[in-house]
Parts: sequence; structure tokens; C-alpha cells
Amino acid sequence: MTSEPFRLTDNNAPRPREKNRDKLLSMTLVALFCVLMIVSAKISLLSFPVPLTFQLPMAVLSGMFLGWRRGLLTQTLYLVMGLAGLPVFASGGGLSYVFTPTFGFLFGFVPCAFVGGYMYDKIFRNQFSVRAEYAFYFLCGLVAVIVAYICGTAYMYVFFKYISADGLSSWPISKIIGTAVLPFIWKDIFLIFPIIYMAKRLKYLTRRA
Repeated sequence: MTSEPFRLTDNNAPRPREKNRDKLLSMTLVALFCVLMIVSAKISLLSFPVPLTFQLPMAVLSGMFLGWRRGLLTQTLYLVMGLAGLPVFASGGGLSYVFTPTFGFLFGFVPCAFVGGYMYDKIFRNQFSVRAEYAFYFLCGLVAVIVAYICGTAYMYVFFKYISADGLSSWPISKIIGTAVLPFIWKDIFLIFPIIYMAKRLKYLTRRA
């Protein structure tokens, strides 16, 4: 009678093929959402001082669907591509974008995806009733949108105050909010609802794949 030594194995540990598959899927999704950010930037209604695009809802979706790590990577990659000169922003690209009053809104996509994705990931692990679940998911999207607008508003205020030579240094923060935030934020808040549905649906589909 022979006996083999007992070995402790982790049946739940990911196999090499599964790891490679997950890495490939992650890279594909990050690249896909970079493309979606570019497309959403080109679908815009230009208005002063903020171009009306669908980039912010897409940034929120990238965080809530991809998770905070990949969402953060997606938005950082998109920002770097634009600053490097690739025409991925609404009006092109290049370092000159840093010297525009709306650059803060572009930069805001990065913390927006991080915050929305981080909150979503933490809440997604818990069990809630359907009604409470959607309320929490809406809160994730709302906080992400607000973070993006805070970044954009703060940058615009500093730009007008210390950089711009257009005589706008006298603009108070209240006027910037009234001009660059209030006319646009309602659209982004409304779009949180379809974003929640898409994030949940896409997570379900990728888990089945």
C-alpha cells in the first residue's frame, strides 16, 4: 500500500490561461473605452465656455464598469494621448490645452473615474434590496460627476484669475458656476440612470463570457 504526501491546493486560484485571458480582456476594454472617449468627444455642441459633449458620462461608465483601477488607467491614457498631440479632444490635442479654461474638466475625468469606480466596487460587493442598490449606484455616479465639475470649476477660476489676459479675472466663482456648471450638470446627472443600467449589464455579460 502506497501513500502520497498530502498537498494543500487552492481550487479557486486562477490558472495561467485564466490570468492571460483576464489580462487580454482588461487591455481590450481599456483600449475600447479610450476609443469611446474619443468618439464621445467628437459628438459635441460647442458652446462657451464649456463644450457640451458626452465624455463625462463615458468617464463615469468607465469607472463603474471597468473598476477604479482600469477606469483610472483609461482616463489617464486618454489624457496623455491628447496632451501628446493626438487629436482626441473635442477640438484636437496638444499641450496648449493646458492653457485653456476648460482643461480642468478634461483632467477631472481621471478622479471622476477613480471615485465612481472605487465607490461602485465597494458597494457592488454588498447585498442590498433592488431599490437600495440603485440608490447607492446613483450616489456613486452623482459623486463622480460632482468631482469632475469641482476640478473643472476650480481650474477655470484659477485660469481666469491668474493666467487669462481676456479681462475675465474679475469673474467670481459664482459666475463660473452659473456659466460653466449649472447649464450642463443636469444632463450629466440625468445620464447617470442609463449609465447604471449599462454598467450592471456589461458586468453581467463579461462575467458570462
